[in-house]
Amino acid sequence: MSDEDLQKLTKLSKREREVLWLVCGGHSYDEISEKLYITVPTVKANMGRVYVKLGLDQMTRAERTKAIHQIYCPLMREVELPPEAPEPTTPEPVPERVAEMVNEDERSIIPYQPARAEIIKIRTRPIKPPHPRPPWWMLIVGLILGIGLIAFFVNRQQSQLAVELTKAVAQLTQAAAPNLEETVATPMAQAPEQPTAAPTIQPTLIADTVTVPQEPTTLPASPVPTEPPAPSIELPFSDIFDNGPNPQWKVLSGDWIIVNGRNSISNADLKWAFSVLDDPSWANYQIKVNVVRSHPGAFAEGEEAIIVRYLSSESKYLVFYLNTLEKAGWAFYNGKDFTFIAGNGTVDVSSPYNLEIDAVGNEFIAKINGMETQRISISGYENGGVGLGILCASTPCSSFDNFQVSPAH
Repeated sequence: MSDEDLQKLTKLSKREREVLWLVCGGHSYDEISEKLYITVPTVKANMGRVYVKLGLDQMTRAERTKAIHQIYCPLMREVELPPEAPEPTTPEPVPERVAEMVNEDERSIIPYQPARAEIIKIRTRPIKPPHPRPPWWMLIVGLILGIGLIAFFVNRQQSQLAVELTKAVAQLTQAAAPNLEETVATPMAQAPEQPTAAPTIQPTLIADTVTVPQEPTTLPASPVPTEPPAPSIELPFSDIFDNGPNPQWKVLSGDWIIVNGRNSISNADLKWAFSVLDDPSWANYQIKVNVVRSHPGAFAEGEEAIIVRYLSSESKYLVFYLNTLEKAGWAFYNGKDFTFIAGNGTVDVSSPYNLEIDAVGNEFIAKINGMETQRISISGYENGGVGLGILCASTPCSSFDNFQVSPAH
């Protein structure tokens, strides 16, 4: 990186810097289109002008990827850039050759990884020559001999077993023959009386067998465990975060920390982090909170959001957001993606600023610094908890302070 590289970045307009910043964050052209609310061709046209102004159009594809992620992305993250070039009234056309480069590079918007050094292992002992293998016919002969030996020993063991069984049967026959002959020669009517023998089964054993009750063969089914309901949170609720967050906060994502007495996150990974107050009984309330941005006026200033009507049993919840381009609006969030439903209007936000949300029945009003910004009416979201959200691109991240939820009248 050099002063010449930094000077090249000053040639970029605000929109071109925005596109390059999101490319550095690993976003595809489609994602950049959604974030900046412009078409994909417009994204590619801005990227084409970035190629020309940075001299990337004079490089190979591998060199372009390396220059973006090893030179210009670190500069944008680590150095405070001078004011951007003014937006031209008529954007410069992108040469067809450069447009083709942008299209080809669309799938290579990933951080550049240097090639791994090849590790070569050196032997310190002389290599022994391999043992000579016997000819194939010797292997076959050995296999046949082995099978013959196994069959011989199996047959021998079976012969010995047959002899032993024959001897045992003969001995049993000789022992039973005298009794058999005596029984046949003596008629049944003239058989001598036999003395009555004592019973072989004791009565106590028979009584025990009959009277002992049988144990049940099945056990009663265990109750199915159920998830306990969320504890009720009494209104009004407030948290100034000076001594850490109230234990009733429930973290859904991200690493939440306290910075200078304000609630923030530590992970600048361009992923939304949410922390909520889960009380499904809340219906009509007003949210007030102070928001502090650590990078005002920079691309890395971050994005903030307020959740209303949070229900842990639902797959999505209603969110009011304010992004890095000072565009505000309402959206559904399903734990991964936003579905925008209203807003996207540009607002003038300084740091710090006050954010206020009124949620009464199906009516929702967002105010910034006391001025109404967005109002929507939507059915199916009459009750639920609230929450805070942060998306961070560079630490320190945005933070919240003096959070309040009070009943609305």
